[in-house]
Amino acid sequence: MIKKLGILITALLFAIVPFTTVNAGDMTKVQKFSHSVTENGKIQVRMITEYVQDGKVVNKKTGPAMTPEDTSNMEGWDQESQDIVAAITSPEATEAFAAEKQTPTGTGLETIVSYDRSIDALGRISVRRITRIYDDGKVISKKFHRSWIMPDQDASTNDVMSKAVANKIHTQIVKDAYAAKQLELNPPPVAKTLDQQKAIKLKDLYANIKSFINTLPDGMPRYDADLKMNLMNKSVTAVAAGNSKPAKVTLAETWIMTVQVQFIEKKAAIEASTNETELDAVDITVANLESKYGREGTVLVDPGVSTADLME
Repeated sequence: MIKKLGILITALLFAIVPFTTVNAGDMTKVQKFSHSVTENGKIQVRMITEYVQDGKVVNKKTGPAMTPEDTSNMEGWDQESQDIVAAITSPEATEAFAAEKQTPTGTGLETIVSYDRSIDALGRISVRRITRIYDDGKVISKKFHRSWIMPDQDASTNDVMSKAVANKIHTQIVKDAYAAKQLELNPPPVAKTLDQQKAIKLKDLYANIKSFINTLPDGMPRYDADLKMNLMNKSVTAVAAGNSKPAKVTLAETWIMTVQVQFIEKKAAIEASTNETELDAVDITVANLESKYGREGTVLVDPGVSTADLME
């Protein structure tokens, strides 16, 4: 009798205060309800109490699960509980659930699958598939797999009770609220101004020119810092001795200077762009540089000078 009275009082509280917020200084106490449907197709409702400080939940308490004793009379229970009960106790749902439900026979090896599910404040349904393996009626294995039914998803392929709940509670209002929350959590990217796009492209241009000069397509060095230093030393030594620069030094220096001029020209084209179409037309890719100035370049072929060449 005491237990029944407790459930009745709690149910009345559900109806009177389905969601409460109490402030005490910088601490906020929030009370709400959690709904779930068991493997046996019974609703369970819990009172959730959260203590929030500086926008963060610092403590959370979950009350005991309560189930209406008479689902034909849901007076006093919160609206979502009423909606869920209406879904899972409909003749169509109960008949389909009875046909779907698996019961072990107690003989030999058997695999029995069942489902339970819980519903959160956004209407998302967490479905847990429970797979038990029996041997002569005794459970020898139990595994879980969780999936979700979002308010904007089709629930037609889910188990009977999950589908019934989704079809009932995923109203247009719930779908719109879920979509709004998703937009809040994942706002569309803010379009960058043309100047911002130019700045990004200039940065990429510099990185690509540097990478192209330093590294071959296969990742091996082309004219890295060490080789550039060797080229400079060979050049300075020759000039200091009153000699001409070695031909291969001249070839390498000419090639490097030509590629560096590409940076200046492409930088000017980027800065001169007046719209995105013009900006996109400026090709700064390494592939473009390779096709024009690589080992098989169409404009100026990379002479492929190495440190060994400078020792000759």
